[in-house]
Amino acid sequence: MKILVLQLARLGDIYQTWPIIRALRRTHGSLVQIDILTRDRFSGATLGLEEVNTVYRLDSKTILSEVFCDHPQVQNSADELDRFVSSMKANSYDRIINLSFSTFSSYLAEALCTKNTRVTGYSRFEDGFLNIPDEVSSYFFAQVGVGLSNRIHVTDLFAQVAEVELIPPDYTNNYGSPQPDRKNQILIHIGASAAHKRLTPMKWQCLISALVKTYSGQVCLIGASEEFSIAEDILKVVHDRKVVNLVGKTKLDEVLKLISESELLIGADSAPMHIASLVQTPVLNLSFKTVNFWETGPKSPTSQIIRMTSESDLTTSRFLESVESILHSEKPPTHNILVESAVLPYKTDEDYSFGWEMAQSIYMGKDLPYVSDVVLKQALLRLLEANQLAIEQVSYLQKDSTNKVAVSSFEQCDLIFATIEKLCPEVGVLVRWIRAEKLRIPPGNYSNVLTKFENVHLALSRLIKSYPIENWYQLKNGVLNDKNILDEA
Repeated sequence: MKILVLQLARLGDIYQTWPIIRALRRTHGSLVQIDILTRDRFSGATLGLEEVNTVYRLDSKTILSEVFCDHPQVQNSADELDRFVSSMKANSYDRIINLSFSTFSSYLAEALCTKNTRVTGYSRFEDGFLNIPDEVSSYFFAQVGVGLSNRIHVTDLFAQVAEVELIPPDYTNNYGSPQPDRKNQILIHIGASAAHKRLTPMKWQCLISALVKTYSGQVCLIGASEEFSIAEDILKVVHDRKVVNLVGKTKLDEVLKLISESELLIGADSAPMHIASLVQTPVLNLSFKTVNFWETGPKSPTSQIIRMTSESDLTTSRFLESVESILHSEKPPTHNILVESAVLPYKTDEDYSFGWEMAQSIYMGKDLPYVSDVVLKQALLRLLEANQLAIEQVSYLQKDSTNKVAVSSFEQCDLIFATIEKLCPEVGVLVRWIRAEKLRIPPGNYSNVLTKFENVHLALSRLIKSYPIENWYQLKNGVLNDKNILDEA
């Protein structure tokens, strides 16, 4: 059996793919060929991943060099890409697991298929439209991302797409071997892939100055070469021989070794944090609300997550208390999120989320969430009405496929759904679900496709009508007052 894993995203996503590769190897054994395809720029993140037979590198810079130039030669780039695809396709993979969730990767997955290849993750239908073949990828498409309701870690979603069940050793590959000895050393990753994910130099100055007064060991600053100026700004204020500046001076394999030898890593959501998860180094994750920690937080046990709206939320005392509690395996400060195990979900006191409760109902078969909010009830009613309009237009089109008014009205329903979502984001989980389900309908006979559209809309109607809709319609007409609404819900 030959398996190809597509991971064309950045460094952090590749490191989050390591446990999946290890689980595939553990599940299928040594005789199975497991290859991985990454972008050449980020292929260094596969160094040390011994469970892979071959790492293939997509040199997108070379392929696209003749497109983004003064005199574009599009055909030359197309020919170069075709040669690459042809050479990869010759491997005749039995299975392709696309963990990239990107437009380009969906085309590439389809191009690399042979007649007998099974694909999980994004691909393309024969007419070129996006093909979302499995339920997990559909969930990813509809519900994953910053500002959405998802509370499942990306690594766990990867595992479900790959159809493997993760166990703690998949993160370490030690399978009973002892952990390396830790040095009296803390690493601080001062950067991140985007500015909104990291602290300002001034904040780092304050925190590191306080840390070196209480910590007896060495404090090493790490980061990419483009973050060197940030380190310089920090060191203009922090003057202590215990602080070592390694920013821009280490390669990926050296960073991995540094993290494995350290007793703590401090930093934002980033590749070093995901490396730490693979070598069981605890992390103090300083996470802004512009990042969904549920999806990309640390996995190494005893790690902690500090959730911030802005860096002013992070006081020096809370920072130092968090560091001390991790180093001494003590109870974390109030509101910090403790990572208990790589394979367990985070437990938090985070506010109730109707979207997450509804997502669990749709995708995991749990009970529908309680609805008491008047605005939310109104939004669900409007959604039901718009959905009924869509069902009616499908009925008209089944009788007369040339009915232009029905075609236009059916298309307008999607715009109505989007408007309702904008006005009441809590119902977005339903809007995104039906959008994804309609996208998943494959090309085929016109009548059959219409029937499948109708079935999706009918499913949405059944779900909303599980609530006491009759009472809500009274609410809409102004019959019930707020107290009665709560009693009747």
